[in-house]
Amino acid sequence: MKFKDLKISTKLFLGFSAVILILFIVGLSEYRTLRTIQKQVTDEVKGFQLTCMNMGSRTLAIRDLYYLMEIKDSKNLDVLKQWQDNHLKNKESFKKVLTDANDMAVGTDWGRDFQEEKAKISGLVSKLDSSYNHIAGEQLFRMIEIKTSILEGGEGTRIKSNELDTLHKQVIAEVSTMNLLYNELEAN
Repeated sequence: MKFKDLKISTKLFLGFSAVILILFIVGLSEYRTLRTIQKQVTDEVKGFQLTCMNMGSRTLAIRDLYYLMEIKDSKNLDVLKQWQDNHLKNKESFKKVLTDANDMAVGTDWGRDFQEEKAKISGLVSKLDSSYNHIAGEQLFRMIEIKTSILEGGEGTRIKSNELDTLHKQVIAEVSTMNLLYNELEAN
């Protein structure tokens, strides 16, 4: 049976079926292309968000370093307490930013291409968190303890002042290490 021998209704049906099949194939192809583009854009947006979080946490860390300097240079207990309170508020913000960055880095909806990068970012965030905890925890509270003792007067003020200076230098060295971690995080 030849095509020209078919009824007009059959010819129309076959013609429209062919058009619908072509439209379906083109639509499916476009859908897959759009999904690929969406995935790439999502990954780029997440990368940008991680960069912004990195800058935000770095800003908070720098602010905390400023608070540490003010704590070291405080002239009375009220000012010392104010800087300590500022530090505690800043610490909460820093922790939230790092937690959000880590959650995003280990999110399961990133493409397979980013598995290695996610692991690196997560590891760097963990190192930053650990460094920050050491500086903003043990060392900071030791500095506050020493400074409080100095401001209250008493014996050994000169020795405590030297200990405060030594601790301050250690904090600056650890902040430099944190800065290297930030640079590495930015590179990823």
